[in-house]
Amino acid sequence: MTSKEAIEKAGLDWLVETVPIYTREQKFEQVENWQAIRRVKDKKVYGVATSKYEPIQNKDAFQFFDKVVGDGQAVYETAGHSRKAREFGSLPT
Repeated sequence: MTSKEAIEKAGLDWLVETVPIYTREQKFEQVENWQAIRRVKDKKVYGVATSKYEPIQNKDAFQFFDKVVGDGQAVYETAGHSRKAREFGSLPT
């Protein structure tokens, strides 16, 4: 199984983006040096980080391992999301 297949089976085939954070008192004011991290497809915010943070997409995080799996040295067994300790899916071996 490739990383693309593992990501799809585990329900991790989505992208994240960073967006500015604003406060509102009398008017909207951007919070400097901080950004929200959210899923692109539903705009769900997963956290905040400094403006220096650059997210790694799931596809990129998994892809480095394809050579090891392709060489038969390992297999994708489980993939999931650690938010609230809930696993999105187990992969067939």
